[in-house]
Amino acid sequence: DSVSSRFLFKKPLYKCCPKVKFCDIITKILLSGRNPMKKSYLYAFVAIAIWSTTATVSKLLLHSFTTIQILAVSSTVAALFLLTVNLINGNLKKLKAYRLRDYLITAGVGILGTFAYNMFLYLGIDHLLASQAMIINYLWPMMAVVAGCILLKEKMTLRKALAVLLSLA
Repeated sequence: DSVSSRFLFKKPLYKCCPKVKFCDIITKILLSGRNPMKKSYLYAFVAIAIWSTTATVSKLLLHSFTTIQILAVSSTVAALFLLTVNLINGNLKKLKAYRLRDYLITAGVGILGTFAYNMFLYLGIDHLLASQAMIINYLWPMMAVVAGCILLKEKMTLRKALAVLLSLA
C-alpha cells in the first residue's frame, strides 16, 4: 500500500477501484481540498512550467554531461515512470498481446522521432545560446507546412502562406 493512497483514501484506491488511473491519484494528491474541475488547468500549468525550463535545464546539464548521457538518463526515467503507471493501472498484461515486430516498429519510431529530435536539440543548445536554439526549434510548425507542400504536394493556400510569413515575424 502506498503512503499517498493510505493518506487520502480509506483503502488503497488502486485495489478498491482498478479503473482509476494513475493520473487521477496524482490529481487527488495535488488538488486535495480544491475544485477537481480545474484539474485540466493544473495539468496544462504543470506542462507549461516543465516545458518552459527545457532550454535552461538542458544548458545546465550539458556543462556536466554529454548529450548521449542526458538522453540515456531521461529515457530510462521515462521508461521506469511509464512502467510504474502501467503497473498501477494493471496494463502490463496487455503488453503480451503485441508481437516482436510491433515492438521493433515502436522502437524505430522512438529512435528516429524522439531520440534523434532530442539529440539534435541538445546539440543545438550545446553549441548556441539556449534561447537561440529554442527559437530555431520552434520553427517546426512552419517547416511542417512548407514540407507538406513540397513533399506531399499540398496546395500552398493564401492562408498557409500568411501563417508562414507571420511565424517569421
